[in-house]
Amino acid sequence: MINRIVTMLRSGRVTLVDDSGPVQRVQIDEGSLGAVGGRRILDKVMKLGHFGFASIPPIGSEALLAAPNGERTHTMVIGTNHQPSRPRDMKPGDAAMYDVRGAKIELTDSGLVIDCAGLPAVIRNFSSLRVEGDIHVTGDVISRADGTPVSLNGLRDAYVAHKHPVSAIGSPTGVSDHLV
Repeated sequence: MINRIVTMLRSGRVTLVDDSGPVQRVQIDEGSLGAVGGRRILDKVMKLGHFGFASIPPIGSEALLAAPNGERTHTMVIGTNHQPSRPRDMKPGDAAMYDVRGAKIELTDSGLVIDCAGLPAVIRNFSSLRVEGDIHVTGDVISRADGTPVSLNGLRDAYVAHKHPVSAIGSPTGVSDHLV
């Protein structure tokens, strides 16, 4: 009885991940985190996750193992952690979704923060996009409506550089001023 209680919750480290089936399966090294009873490798352990979130834990991630009724043959992973990737210094009530490359989406008391870690952001398969509020862009906006890229900065620069001769009673007197 005591042995079953002791084996209900254990820890290990992820050594392999198989994400090809309907349930993610992992290989766990129980001895890598100082497990009682020495080193033991568990293969094809089911990893449970929260609905709506999917992840593949990096090799070496810590894993929390649960064995219902202490039955080691029914062991499953109920949580993982990867210390080098985990965001730090968050405030109480904040939440984040993150990856091993440093990309993250944070929900903070000052608003939603999306950090792409220098990688591109892509929005796919939507019928329309509605933005309520101001949009501030520090870079350029490129439109490819007909397949030809058009730069909003380039259009502005072309407008500012475009000059028309101004004449008074038929004689050129200079160029017009444009509002910038």
